[in-house]
Amino acid sequence: MIEDKYLNWLYAKVFNARSVPSYRQLFEFLFKIEFIPMDNVPLDQNRFSDVERLRSTFGYETGADVTYLNGHVYSLLEVMIYLCMTIDHDILPDIEEYDGAGHWFRAMLASSGLNTQYDGAFSPQGAGMICDRIMFRRYNFDGRGGLFTVQNPQFDMTLADLYRQMMWYLSEVYPFD
Repeated sequence: MIEDKYLNWLYAKVFNARSVPSYRQLFEFLFKIEFIPMDNVPLDQNRFSDVERLRSTFGYETGADVTYLNGHVYSLLEVMIYLCMTIDHDILPDIEEYDGAGHWFRAMLASSGLNTQYDGAFSPQGAGMICDRIMFRRYNFDGRGGLFTVQNPQFDMTLADLYRQMMWYLSEVYPFD
């Protein structure tokens, strides 16, 4: 089935088969969570085109027909993976101290609290509560509880689009010259 192939492809973008702990259950769960931009954060509408690019990349790399995926909701998982791949491929491509997109994905899991939802400890109810907090911007001013936490926020992270949050986070973690 195309969804299984796609989920395996997404998983391989941020984890390898031997990654411990495993987050397969969380991946399947996040793939079902629809990404819904908040009305007061209009730039998050851009994440829809990011997901379309991600799906196209999957089709290109695997030869799979992505037509079926185009009927699927734009998922929180896809948004997260796309942002991680953007950091790894476009923003910090030559930084060897980080282990690629997986590093950034694990950072998102830690910031949001989803890192507690590994296989064997996964709770749909617990993961759902965290996803609601992320999607409806019920996290802290500094982003803690969301996908990106910054130490010295200059702006309320709950009001900024995810791309801008990502850039603020990266400028603290890896100051740009």
